[in-house]
Amino acid sequence: MLAIWSGGTTIAETGGMKKLYLLCALATAACASDEPSVVGEWRTMENAFAEDTIVVGPDRYAFGDDGTLTIDGEEAGRYELDGDRMQLIFTTDEEDLVLAGGFVVTDDRLLLGAHFPEGDVDGAVGTWVGDFMIDGDREQQSIGLAAGGDLTVTENGDPTSGTWEEDGESLRLTFGDYDDLWFRLDERGIGDVMLERVE
Repeated sequence: MLAIWSGGTTIAETGGMKKLYLLCALATAACASDEPSVVGEWRTMENAFAEDTIVVGPDRYAFGDDGTLTIDGEEAGRYELDGDRMQLIFTTDEEDLVLAGGFVVTDDRLLLGAHFPEGDVDGAVGTWVGDFMIDGDREQQSIGLAAGGDLTVTENGDPTSGTWEEDGESLRLTFGDYDDLWFRLDERGIGDVMLERVE
């Protein structure tokens, strides 16, 4: 129970507790409405470069307010949030599969596997850093996108050169043996999965 003392007299004793609870509730509701939430149903967005690449993955994600995760209508496991990181725990018959990485959420977009800007960026141009974890194995990655279309991907200290191109929110990163399709959410992050909220 909330007890605020003033000269030895509680707010409850002065008859102000109901007003205090009402003010707290209104303040909480106001703050909650200003913060975008991952809770709800989301649809995978198509990358503009997808016609040149085979893309396989889920179509629908649903994040419950109780931490449950549903993919394409089937209960898949659960999720946990910690700041700007999301952990997905997929339930299997043998043992759980745990994936973790950055995320960015707005009212209508959810970017998964997010890398965040390091220093100033101009659109996609700049340096983006992130890390991801698969069952406890964590890898750190830095992606430098130059204005001329060159890129440098550094994983755990090992750099690889390549090229990149952009079409709207869609990115295509080509380096080494990889031809990766990514997305950019404003100047807040780049990542390999972009979802749009289902109304």
